[in-house]
Amino acid sequence: MANHNNYWFGTCPTRSRVASGLVRNADVLIIGGGVAGMSLLYNLVNAGITNTYLVEENTVASHASGRSSGQLMLRGSKLFHELGDDVGAEYLAFIGENNRRFIKGLRAAGFDTDLRDTGGLRLAATEDELEKLNLESKFILEHRKLNCPIMSKAEIQGILPQTGFAGGMFVPTEATFNPYKVVNGLRELVEKKGPRVLTDCQVTGVKQEDKSLAVSIRHKGVIRAKRVVYCLNAYTPELLPELAEVMTPYRGQMIATEYLEDSVAQLLPQMSMTCNDCHEYFRLHNGRLLVGGMRHAVRGQQMGLINDGEISPGVFDKLRSFVAGALPFVQNVKFSHTWSGIMCATPDSLPLIGNVPGRENEYILGGFNGYGFGHALHGSMIIKDLIKTGTSTHPGVQLFDPGRF
Repeated sequence: MANHNNYWFGTCPTRSRVASGLVRNADVLIIGGGVAGMSLLYNLVNAGITNTYLVEENTVASHASGRSSGQLMLRGSKLFHELGDDVGAEYLAFIGENNRRFIKGLRAAGFDTDLRDTGGLRLAATEDELEKLNLESKFILEHRKLNCPIMSKAEIQGILPQTGFAGGMFVPTEATFNPYKVVNGLRELVEKKGPRVLTDCQVTGVKQEDKSLAVSIRHKGVIRAKRVVYCLNAYTPELLPELAEVMTPYRGQMIATEYLEDSVAQLLPQMSMTCNDCHEYFRLHNGRLLVGGMRHAVRGQQMGLINDGEISPGVFDKLRSFVAGALPFVQNVKFSHTWSGIMCATPDSLPLIGNVPGRENEYILGGFNGYGFGHALHGSMIIKDLIKTGTSTHPGVQLFDPGRF
């Protein structure tokens, strides 16, 4: 078996764990150092709320954000047309705008992100899946005015030779990037205006005290904040146990090959690729093939698991078999890395973005159903608006309200 080692962690230098002096007071305290927390920190500081800090129990992007596939997709865990006209159209507007701003921001960021905004290829394993993609293409065209052409089996084979996919859909606004570089780059960008990120700070509890919130940091003391935002995704119920029934963790898994022969790598397009309703996903990065998914092929589907320090040998074997069957031109390749990340499912497949029910001045940005980078930027703008003005005009404000459950 490949080494249990996150491929991304070796692609980007990051600050070592910092025993930072603890701040004692904050206007806003963000809990969680992934893409959601870091996006929110950036937006709040740039909106003039400068007494804002972020605490992370480990290092920045040490959990799901730094363990993802680095694929920006125009979708959530369900296809937009499956959610109905009203919900699907609003959700499409939200993710579409998030992704537009995300790519525009990375282009202008001034730090390396390995961005390739060359589009995405949704592959259909069956005729039934191809028909679903056809319906989705029509829905996106109608509600977003974006043409996502359906491709025939022959057209797909022209791009991916020797494969047996029934067809596919090309999404021009999808992209690939290095997730670890993105989150750590955001940190460097926001801290040009002064230190804001406190690592090795594990929050053990949040209590209302007088007119502030007392946030207890293990072995380090208490930070008093006027407002607290939970950006913990699957780990949110550890601090908000009342949300355990609507935020279910599950473990995803990925593998990476050793460097491919040039003749093989040239057969793989430099774009985001998925199949089986996005349950399997793959892309190239620096001459290696990265593949994720196959949790649905094992008993229990890795639901309820919260330890990203382990991997499933069964999922690893299924991923290798998937590569051999779906991409037959990738033969006799060795896998150098395998790793896991913990994601979060919600009952209606929509995120939780807004005020925490029953908790004044506490907010949540999470429940991304495996698509954190497609939600974090625009979601953070909603939270920023709620903190500054108590309302927001961005799509999804009512749709993602945590009080709906």
